[in-house]
Amino acid sequence: LFEEEGKRDPKNKEFKVWQSGNHAIELYSEKFTWDKINYIHKNPVEADFAKYPDQWKYSSAGNYAEKDNLVLNEVICIPQRLITV
Repeated sequence: LFEEEGKRDPKNKEFKVWQSGNHAIELYSEKFTWDKINYIHKNPVEADFAKYPDQWKYSSAGNYAEKDNLVLNEVICIPQRLITV
């Protein structure tokens, strides 16, 4: 399946794993940014790939939990500030 999709897309040589296109959004506030980071970190849990976000070795969630990851060793974590209203 990956090989067939790769042959259909002129930007790929052999295989295609990811969907084409993107949906860029402006991170207009700190809360919105953290909503998106948390959403991304929870995806492996929602897909039953991991029990907790920081257990998925391909996610930056481990970096935020100060754990080692397989491929994301040089992640710059955004500090979360405590904001009171």
